[in-house]
Amino acid sequence: MIPFGLAHSGLADALMVFALSGDIATKEVTARAKSAIAQALLWDPESAEAHASDASIKFWFDWDFKGSELAARRAIQLNENYSLAHVYLAHMYSNTGRYDEAMAAIQRAMVLDPLSLFVGAMRGQFLYHAGRDAESVEQFNTTLGMEPRFWIGQICAAKVYEKLGMYSEALVACDLAGQFSGGNSEALSIAGYVHAVTGDRGKAEGYIQQMMERKKERYVSPYNLALVFAGLGERETALQWLGAALEERDVHMPFLLDHKWDGMRGDGRFREIVSRAGFGGGES
Repeated sequence: MIPFGLAHSGLADALMVFALSGDIATKEVTARAKSAIAQALLWDPESAEAHASDASIKFWFDWDFKGSELAARRAIQLNENYSLAHVYLAHMYSNTGRYDEAMAAIQRAMVLDPLSLFVGAMRGQFLYHAGRDAESVEQFNTTLGMEPRFWIGQICAAKVYEKLGMYSEALVACDLAGQFSGGNSEALSIAGYVHAVTGDRGKAEGYIQQMMERKKERYVSPYNLALVFAGLGERETALQWLGAALEERDVHMPFLLDHKWDGMRGDGRFREIVSRAGFGGGES
């Protein structure tokens, strides 16, 4: 029989995934996910899985990076061989600019689970965050070589391809990510951004239109819309959508240190949004 604590932490993880990769509004799952974590910790306060899930929810839903770090460290203390705890700790480090610590943590996860597509993709993403772009591409070649249908890996690979000016490769990765995910809006967003920064305004606006049409029927992340407008240089509109993302507690907001936002960092309004999203003074 599955322990009640483990069952509740598993439920929290499932709800979190809906928001992260299923184009579901954060507010639709937050209360249930937090309730599940509370129950998991009540049933088994010594559960590494429950503390790791708590770390992830604090990171994505609360933007409580310090709390996330403490919860992940507690999970590792309880079970140092639980690879996901190391991944969650690495994610917090990477997204907040603590790159050396992030790489040490994800390397530990790689040792524990070397064939995991998810762990491999996260290592590639964290290398990209750290500016180690050639190594990032190498990691994605390895991970996606094992399974090209792993759409999360394709999404992450598209980001580093764009940064390196490998625009055709980025668009192919976005297309594959959209295909294999069933139409995740982040794939549309990154493709739109690529067209925007390469000067194809018509195609970029076409991706915005696709997301706006989809928004009539289902949730679309305002962060994903803001990103394309930022690529087009439409700062005011990008800020409006980022404001909406802030109010909706969009799970993509922990990526505000990404290089794609560098052109807006001189704007006090953007810095205020970054600060309210958990990054203190607006810079890491």
